[in-house]
Amino acid sequence: MQARLLADPDPLVRAAATEGEQPGVPPEWREGCLADVAVRANVVRYVPLTWEQFERLVRSGDAEILQAVARNRHLSAGMVARLLDVDDPVVCVAVALSRHVDIGTRDRLYALVEAERAEGASRPRWR
Repeated sequence: MQARLLADPDPLVRAAATEGEQPGVPPEWREGCLADVAVRANVVRYVPLTWEQFERLVRSGDAEILQAVARNRHLSAGMVARLLDVDDPVVCVAVALSRHVDIGTRDRLYALVEAERAEGASRPRWR
């Protein structure tokens, strides 16, 4: 059933099929879903990513995709480390919540996001 929904020509149907907490994307459909604009943001939050997929998504320049990638609980320590350079408060908070981040880094990320919120200005880069 899920494969039929993912193959539907209507992008709204495909998007609805991937909106759940666990969208149930079969492994053989993952690459296609990552290429499909209608479902990409939903899928990248939950599916395990290869390093190549991760890099392609990060380099896309799409803030929504980058935020979704940062929320993916399957990220490796290297992927999380790569996201430390991203200048986006949503990404910073997602990275701070990662199991791969130590307490000092977590506190620093939260402080940077809080400083941006309090000042209403661009967040200073920490690297």
